Amino acid sequence: MKSLDDEGYFITKNFSKSNIDLINKEFDYLISSKNFSPRTGYTDNNSKKEYSKFIGDPGSSFLTVNFYEIALEILKKIAENSSIKIEDLQLSEIWAESFLHNSKLAEHNDCIDYSSKHYRAILYCNEVKINNGPLFVFPKSHTWANKENVPHFINPNIEKKLVNNKKYCEVKKGDLLVFDSRLIHGRSPNITNEINRDITFEFYSTNHAKRIYSYSIPSIHLSRKVQDKINVFSTPLKITDPNPIDPIAEKMFSPLYISRNGIYAMKFTFSNFIYFTKIYLKWMTIGLKKIIRIKIKRFINIL
Repeated sequence: MKSLDDEGYFITKNFSKSNIDLINKEFDYLISSKNFSPRTGYTDNNSKKEYSKFIGDPGSSFLTVNFYEIALEILKKIAENSSIKIEDLQLSEIWAESFLHNSKLAEHNDCIDYSSKHYRAILYCNEVKINNGPLFVFPKSHTWANKENVPHFINPNIEKKLVNNKKYCEVKKGDLLVFDSRLIHGRSPNITNEINRDITFEFYSTNHAKRIYSYSIPSIHLSRKVQDKINVFSTPLKITDPNPIDPIAEKMFSPLYISRNGIYAMKFTFSNFIYFTKIYLKWMTIGLKKIIRIKIKRFINIL
């Protein structure tokens, strides 16, 4: 049996190591630039001991790395490690978080529909060892977890099932952790001063109870790969509704509670204008170079 079906999770080493430095560089910009977007850099917990900031739509906010192409690569990994087919899944949302949590996240799962497949994938932007708050999982718990004993956080009567079955997911920068939403998991306290960063991708079955997907795809990321698999990113969101409500998200435990109110617009500031100008000039330059190379080749062929 494949690992995701059997164990409920798997870790791919060095999944996206080449992109992590670019992601971290832009992460620095987005977290420090509070006015970049109403959904960027919002603080969930603001104290000296605990720090938590989220970027609700990194696929749109991060411009140097195409997270939609990364999502397609993750789907391939899910298909390789499970019995599910790529065309049976859709991307629900992507979020980025930068946090320092000294407290433990209690055992729970993220499932709201036990009849359909639902996966989460975490791309780590830094190394996470036992001291700085790794995720821990309970292998195979997805095979027996249900809505009665895990309404979200676990009932005391199933704690005995978890004894001596905890697995710490220590990872390096660029590693990818994928797990079944039914898998019971939690997070250890971070007893260091190191801030952890990661990008989380969420995938639902196409027959899953639909949600308002909290992302939009900018034209800069509509590559051929993304366009060829555009159904993976389809959305039921009615953009004509000024304040769409997501009844499914209302039942979820998620740091992105603000996503229940729909998609927020990008905020215009002078710093954002400069940043976008640099990005688009970079891509225009790349495009012009390609056009020039093509014209030179055609001219040579004519000669």
